[in-house]
Amino acid sequence: IPLLDLNGPAAGVNASTFYQEGMAFRAVVSATLLITDVDNLNMNSATATLTSIQNAGQEFLTTTVSLPNITALYTPATGVLALNGAGTRVEYQTVLRSLSYRNASENPATAARTINVAVTDQDNGTSAAATTTVNVLAVNDRPVLDLNGPLAAGINNTVTFIEDGGNRLLPDATFTITD
Repeated sequence: IPLLDLNGPAAGVNASTFYQEGMAFRAVVSATLLITDVDNLNMNSATATLTSIQNAGQEFLTTTVSLPNITALYTPATGVLALNGAGTRVEYQTVLRSLSYRNASENPATAARTINVAVTDQDNGTSAAATTTVNVLAVNDRPVLDLNGPLAAGINNTVTFIEDGGNRLLPDATFTITD
């Protein structure tokens, strides 16, 4: 049965990191992640499961390193990133070291996310799940004032005044403020 250590030579097997709103994909495990298995040099699969989805349809897992013999498929509805294909322990380590998280929400929930990771060897022995915790940080975005409304390009508005022409609205009647 394989053993999975998400933080490499540091104490314990779990990892933690943070993700700040607006970031690209961020690695969530150590670059020294280790897979050990006393009786197998080869792995068949791995899963990373985002168990605490807070922003449905906007949270993603991926690996930023790919190898031709290991396929990756993320299913947003379940939060599962499945890696499949016969590969060496070293190949699976390489791919899993690039395990990354992204949240596309402009207003992400700030509850910590939990990602459980496990690997399965060529004899179908599956490791105990190791966990990485992702602390999500929201950003207070500046508000945007669009004086010409959502139907026109840009955010500015031009108004022409004519002497004795009566009152004029400065912004377009459809102006918007977003935050």
